[in-house]
Amino acid sequence: MKYYSTSKKLITNVKNFYTIFLYKRNLKINKDDLFFGWGRKKSGLKAMNLAKKYNTKFILLEDGFIRSLNLGVEN
Repeated sequence: MKYYSTSKKLITNVKNFYTIFLYKRNLKINKDDLFFGWGRKKSGLKAMNLAKKYNTKFILLEDGFIRSLNLGVEN
C-alpha cells in the first residue's frame, strides 16, 4: 500500500506521521493505495476525484489538527 497526494505542502507537513508520495499521472495505482488531501480544499477534492478514478480510497486531513500534533512533537 502506498500513499499519494497532489499537495507538496501536505506531504511536508505530515512527514512525521505518514510517508506520502507526490502523485504523477503515469503512476501505477493499486486498489489498496490511498490518496490524501487537505479537507475540502483543492487537494482534498483532487484526492476524492483520483480515488474515484482509480477505484481506491481517500483520506482528507484537517490542517489545524496536524498543526496541533506537530506542536506536541516539537515541545
